[in-house]
Amino acid sequence: MSEPTHILVPLAQAGDAAALEEIVRRYQALAILLSKHLFLAGGDRDDIEQEARIAIIIAVRSYKPERGSFRPFLVLCVERWLVTCLVHARRDKSQVLNQAARTATDEEGRERPIVDLLADESADPALVVIRRERVREILERFKTLTELERESLVGYLNGESYYANKSADNAIQRARRKLAA
Repeated sequence: MSEPTHILVPLAQAGDAAALEEIVRRYQALAILLSKHLFLAGGDRDDIEQEARIAIIIAVRSYKPERGSFRPFLVLCVERWLVTCLVHARRDKSQVLNQAARTATDEEGRERPIVDLLADESADPALVVIRRERVREILERFKTLTELERESLVGYLNGESYYANKSADNAIQRARRKLAA
């Protein structure tokens, strides 16, 4: 797409996936540049860069043209999102979840890094197929969530507090039930 950003943003906000992809493609280098000086304990460079790309999507969703041009708004969103991610990752309550997310129990009851379990090609081929099917199943269930449920669940997993927001709390509970089903 060769349309200017001020045309692409409303298209992306209306649900045009190609427009959103084009905006992410155009601005990902800027977002990654803004993240270069940051370090995520327990994470790697790819994690920070992925969070920068997520921030682009958040900026597209929340942008209002009457507040100014898109690029300065995007820069602000990316910077704030990355700082928020770092703050949440450094919280004590996140450490247990961060550590748990990196390991899993294999078929023999041993604690192993998830990356090793997923990449273990020497494992029984049937188990590899089962693991891939489980990942596909979880992704399919995630697609059944409403936008409010997805946003609330992602916020909850990032450590945001929803005690005062009953609708967000209800959305989190619905999302958990759907994903657990």
